[in-house]
Amino acid sequence: MQATQAALKTHQTEKLKALRNAVINVALRNEPDADRQQQFVAMVDRFTRTHLSLLRFFSDPAGYFQAQSRAVPMVQPQDREPVIKLLAYQLVNDAMPNIREQVKSPHGDRSAAAFQFIEGTISDLVSAKLVSLDRHQETWSVPKLDRLPTPTPIKPLITHLGEDFLAFISDSESPPNDNS
Repeated sequence: MQATQAALKTHQTEKLKALRNAVINVALRNEPDADRQQQFVAMVDRFTRTHLSLLRFFSDPAGYFQAQSRAVPMVQPQDREPVIKLLAYQLVNDAMPNIREQVKSPHGDRSAAAFQFIEGTISDLVSAKLVSLDRHQETWSVPKLDRLPTPTPIKPLITHLGEDFLAFISDSESPPNDNS
């Protein structure tokens, strides 16, 4: 019932597919807990297609760059001076240059609006515990997830809950990380 109501409120193809897959996964008992089902459907209802795209990207950022035949970003050790942080916004902007254009303000004098929109979207994903990023001043940075003293390729930034959510809204026949 909740998925039907959410579907009636959107025209975004990606959200409709996510809701369809959620209903199928509930019917197949791929997510047996009713509380989690409700929470996940509510997230699909609340999130935009940008949220869903960024979540899929964060599930395998290295794979996203590799699929585009581009160099995989490296995360620097944090125990060296100066500390060089890989900012989540810059990572998204580098991976998906068209996203900035999609979310820019229609008012030419508001160039920071795209940055603020993407940062807000990232904050929503972090707040929902779907993505793991570090807070760095007023923005988000990519954490170094290992203790190696050298730069390492970026790793998935999605949490276990985020993986479960993606599986819930993905076609049960295909993997949730399709880089689309």
